[in-house]
Amino acid sequence: MKIFPLLTILIVVYLPFVYSYEVNPLNNATVHQYITNESILIWKLIPFEIKNHAKNPITNELDSNYDVGNDIVSGSGEEDRQPDTVSAAFTNHFWQPDDPDTLTNGTGDYNDGLAFGDSSFFKAKNIWLMEVIPNYLKGNINESYYHLGRVAHLLEDASQPSHVHLDPHLGHPLGCVGNLDCDDSFLEEFTAQQNYFADTQNRMNVEHYAGETYENKTYKYENLISGFNWSNVDATYPDSYGSIIPLFRLMWYTAQKTQYYASDDNDENSVYYDLDGVQHNFPSSLWQGDGVTIVSDNAAFENEDYYFSANNEGSTCTAQGFDVCPGPTCYLCNNNTGPDIEKETNATIPHSMKSVAGLYRLFWDAVQIDWKFNHHDVRNTGYTLLKGDITANSKNKAWNYSSAPSTDFWDETAIAEIDNDVDDGQEIIVATSNSDYTDGRVYALDGDTNNVLWSNDEPTASEPPSVDDVDGDGTKEVIVGSHDLYLYNINSKNGTKNWRYLINNQTGVIGPYRSTIFDINNDGSKEIVFGEAGQTGAYNGHVVALNSNGNQVWNSSSTEVQGFQNLPAIADLNGDGYPEVVITGNGMVVVYNGTNGVELWRKHMANTYANPVVADLDNDNDYEVIVGNFEVVKNGF
Repeated sequence: MKIFPLLTILIVVYLPFVYSYEVNPLNNATVHQYITNESILIWKLIPFEIKNHAKNPITNELDSNYDVGNDIVSGSGEEDRQPDTVSAAFTNHFWQPDDPDTLTNGTGDYNDGLAFGDSSFFKAKNIWLMEVIPNYLKGNINESYYHLGRVAHLLEDASQPSHVHLDPHLGHPLGCVGNLDCDDSFLEEFTAQQNYFADTQNRMNVEHYAGETYENKTYKYENLISGFNWSNVDATYPDSYGSIIPLFRLMWYTAQKTQYYASDDNDENSVYYDLDGVQHNFPSSLWQGDGVTIVSDNAAFENEDYYFSANNEGSTCTAQGFDVCPGPTCYLCNNNTGPDIEKETNATIPHSMKSVAGLYRLFWDAVQIDWKFNHHDVRNTGYTLLKGDITANSKNKAWNYSSAPSTDFWDETAIAEIDNDVDDGQEIIVATSNSDYTDGRVYALDGDTNNVLWSNDEPTASEPPSVDDVDGDGTKEVIVGSHDLYLYNINSKNGTKNWRYLINNQTGVIGPYRSTIFDINNDGSKEIVFGEAGQTGAYNGHVVALNSNGNQVWNSSSTEVQGFQNLPAIADLNGDGYPEVVITGNGMVVVYNGTNGVELWRKHMANTYANPVVADLDNDNDYEVIVGNFEVVKNGF
């Protein structure tokens, strides 16, 4: 019976010093922050918004909570300072992915962490569902990105062999008192140390690995293992807005791939276990095609390992300060930092970056739940016919809104979360007009109950609405064009008009106008972009960009558009980091510089009037522009 108090003492002494990749700006050892930041460069088509939330220097000071000005990089560093991380002695930064059934929650919970701690997947899941996704949908964008950095940190831990072999690396116990030698992870020490590579003189060794080297090698959550039957291993947590299954798959794949490599004290593990506990081999090595050398035996590192010593053992030892050794001075020593550590680092650091790039991609897909525009997004990639959980019962009508007046001949919708209550579902914003375009209105319906939340009758014969937080105040605006030649900005909370913009007051002008909302000049604020109408029968309309106050940012350098037919598409077509505006009309496709409205190029295509679509059709990480036209049939039907 006396063994239990003894075990309790050992846990208290040792577990608080289990560490992960370095995050310490005081030592210029910020490995996590570096990986998080470099991963931005891998996904070539990464939205500017994400890049704009990963700008903080990796050497910024850290605390233990979100502060104004924090971003992804901050969250990545501060995950190690979180109270729940410290109180769990870092044990919740480990995960053995081959144990689907743990005692904590039951089959499929994948909560096998180190000792008494939750697994890093379990913690990442909770941050994802409780912080990352809800904060974004409620308009707390900056805070959402901070917590995304925390998830990135945990995903980076899953790329470190010690963390997926449940191999504790005790680090620096109480300053290495007396003659106690204290082992640390060689990989974590090596990446934070300097001067090993020719290009890391006075720089961290991890900086030898640049994210741009791995451009276009993002791990894609929907295609991680070709032909793999995921149903045999998928976590059993219910899915939600947060897309837990894709997050699980990305993190499980990362951890399984990492296990091919040995840690300090454990050999490789290249198998996996299904939900029934049956062992399987992967169809082929998860590292196939990566061009790396797998180090599977931990004995390879015996003569290359880092360790802490209370004594200066010679030229291989470096004195450590109080921030590392609270108490007497200790020394970080290595016998021969050599080829096997380098081989493992050559694989695991790029692996980590590719995985985090995949996390950014998953995050963007997860939070874009609004269908803000008539064709869903700024690239016009969809058209609203049906939205929701499409199952065998989808044919059953939930409700029918029958109170609309008979004058509502045309009805166009957008679907968005406008009341910041992510638990009660989204709302439907409807813009209407009568058959001769002389009367209309804009109103909002509760998506669950079909109750009318508000209605605004001022716009005349409204066209498809656009919904987004244009001014960044946390409340979304409804932007709608009208046949009275005005573009309206309406508060999505109560339906009141914020302002209206007179589009064109020429005689004989036709309309109305379909708009897209996006930060087209990378100034951190969103603009409203639309094609204004020309005179009846003439193609002499401009493309116009307005700021959030309704003031003109630019008016395109050329005309040729007939705005009432055209919804602009916006994307960075040439990869220079700045968006272009694409619009069709008068039998051509025209592309404008998003910063100033100067025409970049045009392509003549007969009978082209359909809205352009921008997509990466062939998965080569470059966009294609897709347009449709119609053929004039001269004979017959």
